[in-house]
Amino acid sequence: MGLHNYHKSAIFILFIASIVFQCNAYTQDPCGSYHSKKTDKLYDEGISYFKKGNYLEAGQLMKSVINSESGYVDAYYVLGLVNFKKADRKSIV
Repeated sequence: MGLHNYHKSAIFILFIASIVFQCNAYTQDPCGSYHSKKTDKLYDEGISYFKKGNYLEAGQLMKSVINSESGYVDAYYVLGLVNFKKADRKSIV
């Protein structure tokens, strides 16, 4: 009977560990949306290019972010800013 309880405890611990591991692979933005760390890294890289005035590269990275996670609202906003900076007013809407 003691061994049976040990197996139940071990399974429970593994279950909890798997949940923690999965949750750790995502970050949460202030609106409550979750994004993968890989997508966040692409977004941050795009912001860096945007700040340097490299709007072409920033726009490509924001499109990659949107293709990976269509709910990444900040990427749409930055893509709009990129198009505005490039004076491509038709692409803003």
